[in-house]
Amino acid sequence: MIFHSGAISKPNPNSKYWLLFASVFHVRLFAEILQKYVFWNRTPILIGDVLIICVSLIAITRHGSRNVRMALVWCIVSIAWGILTVIAGHGGLMLGLIGIRTSVLPVCSLVIGAALLRSLPLERANRFLFLSSLVWLIIITFVALIQIILGRAHSINILPEGLGGDERHGIGDFEGYDLRYIGELFRPTSIFLHTGKYGQVSFVLSAFALASSSGRWGYKSLLVAVLGALSVGLSGQRAAMIGYLLCVIYVLSSRMSLSGALGAFTGIGMVLVAVCYAIDKGLPISIWYRFFSLVEAIPSRVRENVVEPISDIWYESGMLGSGAGTFSLGSAGFGGAPLYEIIAKGAAENSWLRIWAEQGLVGVFIWTAGYFAAIIQGVRAACWSRRSGDQRVINVLSLNGVLTLMVIGLWSNTHDVIGNTTTMIMAMYYCGAILCSGAHEHGGSLSHPSCIGWAPAKAG
Repeated sequence: MIFHSGAISKPNPNSKYWLLFASVFHVRLFAEILQKYVFWNRTPILIGDVLIICVSLIAITRHGSRNVRMALVWCIVSIAWGILTVIAGHGGLMLGLIGIRTSVLPVCSLVIGAALLRSLPLERANRFLFLSSLVWLIIITFVALIQIILGRAHSINILPEGLGGDERHGIGDFEGYDLRYIGELFRPTSIFLHTGKYGQVSFVLSAFALASSSGRWGYKSLLVAVLGALSVGLSGQRAAMIGYLLCVIYVLSSRMSLSGALGAFTGIGMVLVAVCYAIDKGLPISIWYRFFSLVEAIPSRVRENVVEPISDIWYESGMLGSGAGTFSLGSAGFGGAPLYEIIAKGAAENSWLRIWAEQGLVGVFIWTAGYFAAIIQGVRAACWSRRSGDQRVINVLSLNGVLTLMVIGLWSNTHDVIGNTTTMIMAMYYCGAILCSGAHEHGGSLSHPSCIGWAPAKAG
């Protein structure tokens, strides 16, 4: 996550490993399906994690750019500090591994994504990434729609006890609004175990699919924008919808005039309302009330997840914390617990406070430094591509990646988004990789549409 903008070696368009780099990404989402509907345990996720790590090692040896190596340095520092906190804290091996994997897997995904971009001409790689994100977006949205149509009591919405099934089964409700409009509607989980993860992944996929859909605004971009809005809207994740709307506004403004962008935005809204109304007459107003409530919910969520719990964490965690993994997602079966069950004040659903509670202030500094370095590198890439001439693809993808990571970083103040490895694997594969993949040089022409936006270092 800490990158350099210097010269790097030419990519190999004929790399025999590109299919491996392109395929392993799908492992995590397939694992989510197998976990929920086939094996009813977490073995597929574990196997998928191992595969991602193994393929990333191949990617490092075959396509290691300077930016990727700096990301690995960050990962090593994060792992080393995490191990130190485990030794000084709880001392549990499995808890420590659960905590450390939140650093390892996103970087592995970033390395694989960067290797794919260096293995193929950017135009071809971008086409593949667009299609893969679109296919998965269609799949998870279709499953969510089926879940709503069949109803919450149907077996498709029931989680086995071994996967944490309870009376809610991971689904969410449209609460606190006029029930005349809402009826039996609920927020589905799609292929995941919780509606929150569905919202997070659909946001990442929707934002990237829209940004990579076309160089110009057209019917393809319009359909992708509507599909993304529908998917995020069904999840009921308010931060996801606000973040996605920001991405839509940015992509529209980058491809057309202000008046055209406003017209397209209005058109997207009208089509989305019509689609939702066709699904259920109460769905449009339910989604509207759900997301409009964010205006009044922001102060209370910030107070509950940031202001109130921070004093307890300050006094109890200090410089080392309780040890990596103590409060991470998935730690409950190994002696850990969610942070909100431990902290007396507030809700404490906060990635940054969770890192502080586990790894102390030093851990927060390591994570913050790496995260901001990725964002800064994306801005630098976009600025250089704009100066270099015909670099619209790089400019849009880079700034969209920056915007996506910023939304995730802010969202992590009210949910442990950074601690959700599936979400971060998707984000780093699609958004992070474009920020550190290096330069695609084609015949020395920096204006080639397959050239990726970093300036080569000056000779001497």
